[in-house]
Amino acid sequence: MKYEFGGQADARAFPWFHVPTCLDVILMGYNVTMVDLEFLFGMEHHRFPKQLSHVRDRRKVLYSAFAVVKIMDALLKEGPAERKPRARGGSEKKLWLNNADIRNRVLNGIGWRALAISQYREILAAFMNVVSRHLASGDSKERLFAEAEAHIRSLRSLASLGATSPDSGK
Repeated sequence: MKYEFGGQADARAFPWFHVPTCLDVILMGYNVTMVDLEFLFGMEHHRFPKQLSHVRDRRKVLYSAFAVVKIMDALLKEGPAERKPRARGGSEKKLWLNNADIRNRVLNGIGWRALAISQYREILAAFMNVVSRHLASGDSKERLFAEAEAHIRSLRSLASLGATSPDSGK
């Protein structure tokens, strides 16, 4: 996510050619593997919170959008680790999205992508809830959430007409 929305992908991407990413698949309601989540967040799974909800598909363990939201929230809440100075120094824990400018850019990108792709109000609302808690206030945040409220209302009206839920076995 940091690569895609943080600005690094802009130089290499063609605006007319969009390859679906792992986040797109998650926002569409599909489940992904732990390897996909490690690639998405750019870190090893040991940093993720324990007890993530999952389903089994034969030998595969698959994680839903709600597990991704839980990981995002936990990583964004992390603070710098307090470590005692040692003779050899040691390495510092790298925080996910520790730069405020990149954090805002990535969270805005996730919010707009969720609005564009998500067809399920539960998934959209979960992502918007985390984004709103961790996004700095400003004009783009207000515009994003006004769009989100309108989109969720339209999804509710579609659901009343018989649309399926994200747990429909995709």
